[in-house]
Amino acid sequence: STPNSNMELLPLLLSLLALIVDKSRAQPSAHTVSKEDDAELNEFVASSNETSAESDPSNTQGNETSSQHCVAADSNADEGVDEIELPVMNHPKYEEEFFSLLNELNVDDWDVTLQQDQDMNYHLLFERDDILKTFPLPEIYNNLSEEEIIKLAVDYFDQQDEEWEEQELEHDQNPTKRPRTAKSRRLREAKILSLVYKKIGGSNILKTDGRWLSNEPVCRWYGVVCGHRGQHKAGMKGRNPTPPPDDAVTAIQLNNLDLDGTLPTEFAMMEHLSQLILRNNKIRGTIPPELAYASRLCVLDISNNRLTGSVPALLSTKTRFMYQIHLNRNQLKGPLPRNMRAWKKLWLMDVSQNGFSGTIPRQLAQMEDLAILSMGDNLFSGTLPLSLFEVTTLQMLDLGTNLLEGTVPYGIMNFERLYDLNLAENSFSGTFPSEVLALPELHSFIISHNMFQGTLSEEWVSDSKVGLIHASHNQLNGTIPRSLMVSMQSNLGSLDLSYNQLRGTMHTEIGLLTALHTIDVMGNQIEGTLPTEMLRMNPNLRLNFTDNMITGTIPPMFCGEGAPTNNILYREFGCDAVLCRPGTFNPHGHATLHSSCRVCDSILPEHKNLLGRVSCEGQHYVHGDLDGDGILSSREILRMIYIDNIGKWWGAAYQAWADINIHECELAGITCSGKRMTTIDLSNANLCSSSDRQPGPIKFCLGIPSEVGLLTDLDAFQATRRQYLRGTIPTEFGNLSKLRLLDLSSCPSMQGTIPSELGRLSSLRYLFLGHNPFKGTIPASLFLLTNLEKLHLTKNRLTGTMPTVLRATNLKELMISRNDVGGTLPTQIGRLGALENFEGYGNDFTGTLPTELGKCTSLKRIDVFNNKLTGTLPTEIASMERLQIFHVKENKLTGTIPSGIGDLPSLSWFDISENTIYGTVPMSFATSGSLKDLRIADNQIHDPLPQGLCENKSMNGGATQHSGCAGVACPLGTYENLGYANEQDVGCRKCESGQSTLYLGSTKCRTFSTYDILSMYYDVMGGSRAWPKEYRNTWQNESIPICEWYGIRCDDQGEIVSMNFPFSDDHYMFG
Repeated sequence: STPNSNMELLPLLLSLLALIVDKSRAQPSAHTVSKEDDAELNEFVASSNETSAESDPSNTQGNETSSQHCVAADSNADEGVDEIELPVMNHPKYEEEFFSLLNELNVDDWDVTLQQDQDMNYHLLFERDDILKTFPLPEIYNNLSEEEIIKLAVDYFDQQDEEWEEQELEHDQNPTKRPRTAKSRRLREAKILSLVYKKIGGSNILKTDGRWLSNEPVCRWYGVVCGHRGQHKAGMKGRNPTPPPDDAVTAIQLNNLDLDGTLPTEFAMMEHLSQLILRNNKIRGTIPPELAYASRLCVLDISNNRLTGSVPALLSTKTRFMYQIHLNRNQLKGPLPRNMRAWKKLWLMDVSQNGFSGTIPRQLAQMEDLAILSMGDNLFSGTLPLSLFEVTTLQMLDLGTNLLEGTVPYGIMNFERLYDLNLAENSFSGTFPSEVLALPELHSFIISHNMFQGTLSEEWVSDSKVGLIHASHNQLNGTIPRSLMVSMQSNLGSLDLSYNQLRGTMHTEIGLLTALHTIDVMGNQIEGTLPTEMLRMNPNLRLNFTDNMITGTIPPMFCGEGAPTNNILYREFGCDAVLCRPGTFNPHGHATLHSSCRVCDSILPEHKNLLGRVSCEGQHYVHGDLDGDGILSSREILRMIYIDNIGKWWGAAYQAWADINIHECELAGITCSGKRMTTIDLSNANLCSSSDRQPGPIKFCLGIPSEVGLLTDLDAFQATRRQYLRGTIPTEFGNLSKLRLLDLSSCPSMQGTIPSELGRLSSLRYLFLGHNPFKGTIPASLFLLTNLEKLHLTKNRLTGTMPTVLRATNLKELMISRNDVGGTLPTQIGRLGALENFEGYGNDFTGTLPTELGKCTSLKRIDVFNNKLTGTLPTEIASMERLQIFHVKENKLTGTIPSGIGDLPSLSWFDISENTIYGTVPMSFATSGSLKDLRIADNQIHDPLPQGLCENKSMNGGATQHSGCAGVACPLGTYENLGYANEQDVGCRKCESGQSTLYLGSTKCRTFSTYDILSMYYDVMGGSRAWPKEYRNTWQNESIPICEWYGIRCDDQGEIVSMNFPFSDDHYMFG
């Protein structure tokens, strides 16, 4: 016989059967907004040649024809470019692939042939020598001959330049063809921005301004600019653009909002968008090719995000109004597009600080107005293409920190407008290009860390504008010429020639460099004394002559006596801060904030008068040694911590840390027991910050020094919530056998792994390392610490699996949520008898919930939602009498709810949402006196709900007070975002016509297919258990048409007209 629970579902199943008839009469509507708009976007892209213009009356008023607006002209400006003969070009995915292939190849040098595979699908083959490239063609090509396909493909590529020129002319002449009303455009833009909000992770936008998604006009939404105010003003010579309507979105500027979604393709649907500025966020994913269809886009700034992948080839072939493109500070890679025909008017291109590779594109020469080109900090290789030097409009060229090689061609002299040049940190060689310094506008010249050779030129342009020359770490020789000092006396502010092979003496003309504030010639062979003419120079001049052959004395004016100074170096070390006095040394050649100049134990006669020595024969130097005794005291270590983390801006209370003469027990943040320092607490110090509490310079923030491991009496070290603290966790912390507390939580600028050496801290009770970007695995050694009570590793980037040897028998809190830890939960977790709180949500755990959890009788909280756990809920949970919170949402759990869980005396929160748990809610939950929240959404739970739950007025935040049982779970045929009626005036919403729900607590409705409905019948009616074998062999078999399932009868059109449905041994007919 049929179970009672199944009979209760029978009316619903019969009603769903009726949907089968409806499905044969009408197509179901899309049930999510995103699918509708994805389809709309595809339609938009496919027909982008028909992009509409406005019929708003404002178009005819005030006709701004100034050549200062960078904006697309008429709305059909790109028609002709998008009317592409190849069918493959009608979808951005295929067009992007095809463009990428054609850009990679030089088609003129390849033989193009066609081939059909065994499935009769066409592939284009590009052959040259022994290299073969293929491009699969969509099925639409199967109706064409080989000759037609080859002709289409090759002609398309060969005709691009001609079509482009025709399109340019058409852009200026063609009128609007398909106007859109202003009202429909405004509704469309609001809809697009709503989709953008969802995909880009826009919750922080609402925190900044609550008007987003409201009924306010979109032009008042935060970061949305309309009309001419959003247009970017730039040189548009020869253009006569039609101004956009005043209420059309022309710019989106959403910076510094921590947006953490993906880059929406919907931006391409905003027909007047001129500026898209999303810098300084956390946007992830790739740059969508569809963005190229924002044909009026003039400024694209998506810098300082977390974007990956490559630059779509379409972007540089369609966005012909692009004026500025900022892609810097992301994680992009691969070569740059080779076809940049659309970027002829590009003025700025910044792709620095990524992982781009390949060679410098020779197509840069096509850019007629390019002024700023920043490609530094990438993996570009090869030599400089000669075509690069045809871009005579360049004002800044940054190619520093790449893998470039070869020489610098003389063509660099074509850059008569060049202001900044950076070629540093490559492998350039050849003669030092001194002639570059004669460029009339050059100010900054940086070629450090290369292999340039030769001497510095004796011929210099008088009154040079050059203010900075950095040529350190090369192979230059000869002397520093007098002419350099004479010609640059008015403007040169920084001169770095360190680590070369320069020799000779320092000329007296150095005194002419009155604008100079920094000179560094360390690591050369310069000899003699410092000229007295240097007394004419800036008294605050920073000079570094260490590791040369300098003798004599240092003018006191350069040691802090020439002008008022707050420099702690000069106050403590005098002229040793410039050059170590004769008979002493420091690895830096001068005293530093960490250490003084130490006396040499022995010295060769020829070295006894040298200033600025970096070593003494056979003598070791102790880093941090301020008094020169070769021993590091605890006070000197505290000074190192202060200096390495920009202590100057920690705050007024911490300034005594700089004075080595103040005892450590008198310092802020230090606790002592007697005269023994036991605690360092820097949780109130502004570590690694600047004067305005912004991030301090990275090069001056070194983090916690390893010498902290010498503080063997330390009980506690705390530096929590220090957002600018950098560096790694020193492994030397493992030497602190008395340490009970280590708290480095919420320090998001730290990096590295969690050292396994922390497992040596036998006294450790509290380890707080959560909310950091630490990587690697969880050290197994931490679970061997028998005194450890709290281990917090939440929200890091940890991977691997959870250790299986668990001997931390005193562990009360284990928090490893929001990482990427996988594998199964170890059964040995049952040995953690003291465990009270286990949080492992937001990981990749698989397998089942260990039954051994039942042995953790002290557990109050189990929180493992958003994993990939399978299996059933262990009945052993019902024995955990102290359990208060059980949260396993968003897993793959199945089975029923163990009835004993409802009897737990302390249970207040029970959340099994978004699993496949089936059956009913046990009656024991209705009698619980502690339960406040019961979440069962998106499972396979069916009626009846225990009436006592519906009458519990405090359930789910009091939702039962106004909605009864719907406050526990939405009934069949209704839905709500949380699966229950959480809003009094809304309740659970009814499904639209043609849609329904299967179970209680649904968060969305769906359109059921005939297969879905019949499969549900099969399950509910016990088909797998009770039906005859001849029925079971055909039902739910997707390879057999439904009309051939046993007991199903269809008409000639394939529509079901009757079902012969078994109950026990009888057959019942439903028609």
